[in-house]
Amino acid sequence: MMADRIKQCLEAAGYQVHYSGPADMEFYAVDQYGHAEPEPNVLYLAAPGESTGRNGVGLLVLESPAEASRVQALLQHIFVAELRLRDHFSRLAQAVSEGCGIYELCRSLARLLDCPVLLLDHRLEAVCRHPEAAWSAQETARLARQVEDWRRSSGGSAPRPPAGYLFREICYTGADYYLCLPEAAPPVPGSNRAEILDQVCALLTPSASPKEDHRAALLTGLLLRRFPLTAKERERLVALGWKKQEKYYLLAVGCPEEDRALQTELRRILHTDCYPVGNYLVCFLSSSPYLEHTEQDFPQLTRFLKEHGRLGILSIGFFDLADCAAAFEQCRTCMEIAQENRYTAGLRYCGRYQMTQILRILLREHQIDLKQYCSPIILQLYALDQAQNTHYLDTLFTYICSGQSVKQTAAAMDLHVNTVYTRVSYLKDQFKIDFNDAHMLYTLHNSIVILHVTCGPGILHSGWPFLPDG
Repeated sequence: MMADRIKQCLEAAGYQVHYSGPADMEFYAVDQYGHAEPEPNVLYLAAPGESTGRNGVGLLVLESPAEASRVQALLQHIFVAELRLRDHFSRLAQAVSEGCGIYELCRSLARLLDCPVLLLDHRLEAVCRHPEAAWSAQETARLARQVEDWRRSSGGSAPRPPAGYLFREICYTGADYYLCLPEAAPPVPGSNRAEILDQVCALLTPSASPKEDHRAALLTGLLLRRFPLTAKERERLVALGWKKQEKYYLLAVGCPEEDRALQTELRRILHTDCYPVGNYLVCFLSSSPYLEHTEQDFPQLTRFLKEHGRLGILSIGFFDLADCAAAFEQCRTCMEIAQENRYTAGLRYCGRYQMTQILRILLREHQIDLKQYCSPIILQLYALDQAQNTHYLDTLFTYICSGQSVKQTAAAMDLHVNTVYTRVSYLKDQFKIDFNDAHMLYTLHNSIVILHVTCGPGILHSGWPFLPDG
């Protein structure tokens, strides 16, 4: 045990001491000052007058020499506890290196930390409790709710668990767990249980390898257009373990603050790495060249994003990794469009917003008057809605998007079915809209999209850009 650690333990116990000797010396035993030749690695207790001429020997000078016996007994207890702690930690490290089961890991942690230990999985369900009697079902459920509040509020950074408990996120055999334990007296007097817990977390959550860090830096640079993907960069990525795919997709999830729990869960669901890039978490996905994936191919991811109030955008597939920056920009633009149209959680496919993107580029970069490409019927309906505060444009667009289903249109617009029948009949009679003419419906749909981009989202109040789920 190092000298400064011994001094810290004694001061925590209320003793006033002064150390005289080498700062880097480690001690394993304690004895009171005598006239015999001092032994190495033994700490000697001395009175103030006995501190001279002891160069190279560890002396602990006591302010009150009468307390020497009590200080010696305390130090012997500390030495024994320190040796026991080191033994438990070495056994834990050996068990982890041998890939022990989760129950054996929990028991080893309880012995090391000298307190009851609870392990929760990423779904906040109890995986292991040791000892079993120390954790009732009610207390386990209460702690699970507190861990959920903790990870939601802190996002895994600067955690603040409730008073009386310590929480840590650990990783073992590729799975993530939450370690919970009461903030009781530490196993070594004067020590800090949180510090011991941090050492355990460092053992169970190894940092990323230099190769992984380098690969992440290269991919992040490509996403942000910091450099082109030259042949040299391709070779470097392959050397760092990157596997070339036939077809790529990008998934961008809005994440304005650091959220390690979200990042870990995305890795688990998608079985791939997740890279923080600005206000987004980005994942590279792959498929065969003959498939085009949409949000319907990721039901588990869609449910997870909705439950946690996150919006994810899936890019259109691309074949060359060099196109990832364009796909990332596409995802960011689509996320802005989705948020403008009051969609804030779930998963959306970029292809649904492709026409809107093209029109925005034409409007922004070429300043083309897009209204000239709108159908006169749509312009008349827009003027009627503006003058009389009606919603015929909303009704027409939602009716077309629903496959001319009156029931779905009424549900999407929160109207009675008879109201939708009345509006559709009015459109047929007054504007001569033939709902059996597919070309006419295609023209009207595209005209509404053009008008929506030109005049802003305010022209439509429901059903944009397509009907709600279900």
